[in-house]
Amino acid sequence: MQAVGTLMSKFKKEFELLTGLGLTSRQSKIYLAIALLEMATAKAISKLSGVRRENIYRIIPQLQEVGLIEKIIDTPIKFKAIEIEDAVSILLDRRIRQTEKMQKEAETVIENFKKGVYTRGLRIEEKTEFILIPKKIALTHRKIQSINNAEKSIDIITTLKRLSQAGPNYFIPADKALKRDVKIRVITEKPTKKLELPISRESTQKSKNITTKFRCSKQPIKNVIAIIDTKEVYIVTIPHSRLEESPALWSNNPSLIDIIQNYFEKLWNDSLELKQQE
Repeated sequence: MQAVGTLMSKFKKEFELLTGLGLTSRQSKIYLAIALLEMATAKAISKLSGVRRENIYRIIPQLQEVGLIEKIIDTPIKFKAIEIEDAVSILLDRRIRQTEKMQKEAETVIENFKKGVYTRGLRIEEKTEFILIPKKIALTHRKIQSINNAEKSIDIITTLKRLSQAGPNYFIPADKALKRDVKIRVITEKPTKKLELPISRESTQKSKNITTKFRCSKQPIKNVIAIIDTKEVYIVTIPHSRLEESPALWSNNPSLIDIIQNYFEKLWNDSLELKQQE
């Protein structure tokens, strides 16, 4: 009979599949051992799986309940596993049902949070915060969420390098914001070659004078910022890094936003119009 270590290394893929479908490590080992032995006593299962015999008797009823193991009335009692394809099908169906249930529960929780069900009566006043958001996925998700939630305005100061790296993840939410009549203004550096602005022609046609929404600064861009609805601000801590390679400070502090908004307006008024390239 194979040693436990050899068994698990030889059937590593099958073991990972079973655990990935929701079985515990011990449940997977016991099922595999029975499936390989075709019909076996608790002693034989324990020897091949490496699971102690007292745990065999405790775990097998769990596998029987799922429908993966059958009990053979004999002396001594033996156990038989259903075919692997049937076992995988059962576990897949169970996982799908669990996922559907979790999805419904998640939707309910999200909706309750949006409605303030959990915080009703807890908030005394709106708190101002300063949050350092880590780079990459967390920052991208947070910024896209802010663009999607924008109601009136989005003001941005950014380098050409970072503007050129903004792909569909940003263009699509920006287009949708324009269709909601959100005013978008972007200040960047003067381009040295043809620059395709991150706004679709459809949005350009819908919005009035959309090209005046882009301006190039007469001076080098030293700060990368974004102001959403004059209610929240992002300040990139390493302005000349790649698009998502720097953390950003997020804040809803009114005093800080007022200072940065005034800075943006001054820079905007001192900048030159940047038109969409044909």
